[in-house]
Amino acid sequence: MICTMYCTNCGKVLSSTHLFCGFCGQEKPHSSIETQNFCDETSSKENRSNCHDNLMDNNSNDTHSLKRKSDVMSFGQYKAVKGSQWKERVTKKSKPNEVGVQIGMLERGGKDFELKPIRNQTILLNIGKTESVDSILEKAVKKYLQFYPKSHDDGASYYLAFRDGRIIDLLPGTDEPFTIIKYKENIGKDYSRIFLYLVKEEKEDAAEHQEDDLLPDFPLTTLFSDPHNFIDCFSIDELQKTANKECDSSQKNESQIKKYKNICEVLSDLNKNIDDAEQLYIIVRRSAPVARYLALWQREVNTKGSANKRVVVKFQGENGIDSGAMAKEFFAIVVRLIREHFCPDGSPVDSMLYVQNGYFKTCGEIIAASLVQGGPAPFCFHSNVFKMLTTINSIDIRKLDLHIHFTESEKQLIQRISDDPSNPSYSDTILEHGYTGLVSADHTTDITRTLMVSITNRRLCYLKEFLSGLELFGIFEALQRNALLFEPLFITSSERAVDANYVASLLIPNHSDENSSKRIVEEKIMDNFVDFLMHLEDNKLNVTGHEILANDENDCHLISCTPPDLTPAGVLGWLTGQKHRPIFGNDLQISVQFDHNCLENNPKHSVCYPVVGACGRVVTLPTKHMEKENDFRSIFLTAICNAQAFGLH
Repeated sequence: MICTMYCTNCGKVLSSTHLFCGFCGQEKPHSSIETQNFCDETSSKENRSNCHDNLMDNNSNDTHSLKRKSDVMSFGQYKAVKGSQWKERVTKKSKPNEVGVQIGMLERGGKDFELKPIRNQTILLNIGKTESVDSILEKAVKKYLQFYPKSHDDGASYYLAFRDGRIIDLLPGTDEPFTIIKYKENIGKDYSRIFLYLVKEEKEDAAEHQEDDLLPDFPLTTLFSDPHNFIDCFSIDELQKTANKECDSSQKNESQIKKYKNICEVLSDLNKNIDDAEQLYIIVRRSAPVARYLALWQREVNTKGSANKRVVVKFQGENGIDSGAMAKEFFAIVVRLIREHFCPDGSPVDSMLYVQNGYFKTCGEIIAASLVQGGPAPFCFHSNVFKMLTTINSIDIRKLDLHIHFTESEKQLIQRISDDPSNPSYSDTILEHGYTGLVSADHTTDITRTLMVSITNRRLCYLKEFLSGLELFGIFEALQRNALLFEPLFITSSERAVDANYVASLLIPNHSDENSSKRIVEEKIMDNFVDFLMHLEDNKLNVTGHEILANDENDCHLISCTPPDLTPAGVLGWLTGQKHRPIFGNDLQISVQFDHNCLENNPKHSVCYPVVGACGRVVTLPTKHMEKENDFRSIFLTAICNAQAFGLH
């Protein structure tokens, strides 16, 4: 056993007996003597183990005895403190009534000393949705100056403003106090995209020193003699960073523009812009004049507020329900009328009345809707007019070229006047186009240039009206970016005719088993069908339903109708609802069915007619009545002439 001396005040071990502690100076430092067991190597294994345990216990007790009770927490206290800290950390959430808005600062600068935002110095500030302007201002000033202390001006006061410098007090245009929730509802932006600005209240002497504040404190001779001072004065580094940022953003936007391979991809994407929540419901008779079609369209657009809806059509007096085919037939009728009445020679007709009543704009809307809903392309412009349409903002009126900017009829008119400007028959035309000089051969150049300027100016006015309608569904924007892809849809000379071979290629017969008697009859009828299409193309028939009935041995009481389009394109329109080749790239297919049981199903009838499902693109032919070529032609012609309407006849 060995005795160890401890100081009762500081707990230090004393190597020998002293009257005072050498560490803390306490007198009688060894009044309390602690003992420790000591074991040498000669002790037994059991004694050494007991000795080690006792030593560890004594050391543990000694360590605790050296700490002050005020510095040590119990395990229960420690657990309670940590638990409360953890709960506070995980349950801390933003107030549900708070939102984040952007706070910037406006400062005066430039030649006009106007308020402009400081670039790249904004913060996100959490404020209450119904918080007052004064409270928002207090929070904004405090947080903004913490992030940008250089903006701090001792003694300066601030006010809250909009981007244009107007003081924020009331909601714009109302007498209601400003709150962020009401402001968000009015402008329709997310809270994180709302910008409010701090503005320093101007001092009385600000106007006297505005020029001095814009320049550094060194003499002007030093400023302009040393180019480095000039660069530092105007913060060229900041300007370069801003320019690089804007350049990167521009390049990113250009890279995001989709590159299309063909017009089908463009129109398929634009088709997604159709708003199917509502419909433009047009009710019209087939033989209505073009003015009525346009007036009904304008009324429906004004009622619905926009033309970006899906067009649904009902023809008066018909029982058909539009599933797409009737809308395509509507577009086929109206687009043809637009081409004939508004662009007769490949250029908009010269009429300011159509600008005043909005007809040119309506034509553009109908053409846009036709393109995105699978209707026919317009094919209404001369190639030079289409080029003017796509470059309408870059045309120099003083650099017009007769061969680049005008149609064939306009070239001929200008050339005739140029050859003989003194001809009295041209006087009215020259004066109508605004020429006010002397009409003679000596002024031929002035006369012809005046005509060219007048014709171009009027056309630009009409084309701008067309383009305002073509903005529908994003057609105009796509047209500017993909002019070469759209050109075949607008140029008159690029229209591909629907001939007999094309329609015949679309027929898909549903034949009976091969080598059967029914199959032989069906193949004969298909030959009759193709021969009939070629007969229409070669002979260009133009008959009415009454003329056909006069030659029909079986005098059936069929309704009279508008003279049909007896061409392969007219047959295609009767079978599918459209007379044009599809512009979406998906080829048409017309299923041909054969009815071999018409006599059994209707034993008292004398003749049957084809049954057409235009929306499903199906035609059913009665085999008992159409096996002979003459019978096929007579029955098919009667059906077309007296069943133009959608319904059962």
